[in-house]
Amino acid sequence: KEKQNKKGIKLKRFSEEQAKKFSKLPKKEPKTNLKRIADKISYEIEIPEVNSFEDVSILPLENSIEVKAIAEKKAYSKSIHINLPIVDYFFSKGLLVLEFKGN
Repeated sequence: KEKQNKKGIKLKRFSEEQAKKFSKLPKKEPKTNLKRIADKISYEIEIPEVNSFEDVSILPLENSIEVKAIAEKKAYSKSIHINLPIVDYFFSKGLLVLEFKGN
């Protein structure tokens, strides 16, 4: 269920039950905001109505990161085309923030 990336950050995937629920809900692409702070890139993803980090999946792919989230009546899905390591992430009140190591 959880996978550690090269930097030791634990990334989450959905359980089988969550994956089934995700597939049945209508999909929506969340609003995003990209910020560069010193040597980090901060990627904010708005996922309102998502109550818990347990309902979020962060999956690194070959040249991107796939973020999925389950809300009460809809599901959010976003592919982030960035090939940088995630150094940290935060989730609070419907906002997921992924921090990437900048160059």
